Amino acid sequence: MKTQTGLMMFAAVLIAACSGEQPAAEAPAAELAAPAEPEAAELAATRPDNDPITALCRDMMKSRSAEECECATRAFRASSEDAGTYGEMARFYLNDTDPETPLADRWDEVVNVVLADVPGSKLEKSNALGKAHREALKSCES
Repeated sequence: MKTQTGLMMFAAVLIAACSGEQPAAEAPAAELAAPAEPEAAELAATRPDNDPITALCRDMMKSRSAEECECATRAFRASSEDAGTYGEMARFYLNDTDPETPLADRWDEVVNVVLADVPGSKLEKSNALGKAHREALKSCES
């Protein structure tokens, strides 16, 4: 957004310079500022169907309904302080791993990349997050 705004201002100055007119006074920064993007957790709370955790549930647990996965996402995000990390893991799994690779190998890649800087056992962290997600899913069974 900043690049677009800067380019538009630059273009206006060039047009004014070529036409011999004085460029308009620069608008105050507050007027040019883009509206704040909602945090991922805010988006998840309002649109769980677009949440990567919901998409992960639908991808890995094909027998679960969309409603169950959406419910589990809400429950998981409400109960886990690591929901953001798990969301990043889900996003990486869905967007940056090869779907032709076996699930366990894909998930190992997710753990190694997303949890690379997490102290302690990455496998324990991943297992704890997965367990919390499954528990949230159980609370939403139809």
